[in-house]
Amino acid sequence: WISTCNSEHKNCSPPAGQNRSQLPSRVIDVGAENEEPHLHISHGECVPYATLSHCWGGLHTLTTTTDTLEARKQEIPLSAFPKTYKDAVLITRGLGIKYVWIDSLCIVQDDKLDWSTESLQMANIYSNAEILIAASDAVNSSEGCLNPREAPWKMEYTSPESTTSGDGPKPFLLVYPYPSFLFSILKVRLNTRAWCLQEVALSRRTLHCTNSRLYWYFIRQLIRYSRIRKSWGGVARLIRLTCLVAGV
Repeated sequence: WISTCNSEHKNCSPPAGQNRSQLPSRVIDVGAENEEPHLHISHGECVPYATLSHCWGGLHTLTTTTDTLEARKQEIPLSAFPKTYKDAVLITRGLGIKYVWIDSLCIVQDDKLDWSTESLQMANIYSNAEILIAASDAVNSSEGCLNPREAPWKMEYTSPESTTSGDGPKPFLLVYPYPSFLFSILKVRLNTRAWCLQEVALSRRTLHCTNSRLYWYFIRQLIRYSRIRKSWGGVARLIRLTCLVAGV
């Protein structure tokens, strides 16, 4: 879907001759499945990367400071990541993207000069990203993006056209007890924070991770995921989807 969005959606793809995927100053190299992530210092490379939008929620989360900067370049054990960060790494890997930008790790938190420099780049960081991963319902970084969701109700029914009889399989409906997209997204915690709201507004496409389902939102289209495979190696292999035109 990212490939289709880049090739077919004018508003979602970079203008002709312009590359919008230049890496920020620092990004997390998510590594392969059997590798630990680490902080990558970029040198103007033009490759796809993801970003994470999340609420800190007053919780002391994993950060990069002047004391930990060199160690972060070597390795950041996945076991040390809070759940939201860990889920973002797994989603990024599953999408085949090498890098993800997470504010608390990619900005040196106790360096005022670094903060002032990097904060001026926020608009570019989010608008140039391949996709924004939004922990939409998480109160803080410990709650995560990939949480169990309520299963659909299975309702058997008899159809006038049904030829099934005896002990054979009976037709059934799957009823998904989820609210509408607008209700889900407008009510999420992430959209109560102005800083986070601007991150979503600046991004070309957003994967909204809510408590009810996942919503993949493009500038021009919305892909609503009712169910996805548990294996994030196949994140884009959906079981059921509905395309809704958002309209611009």
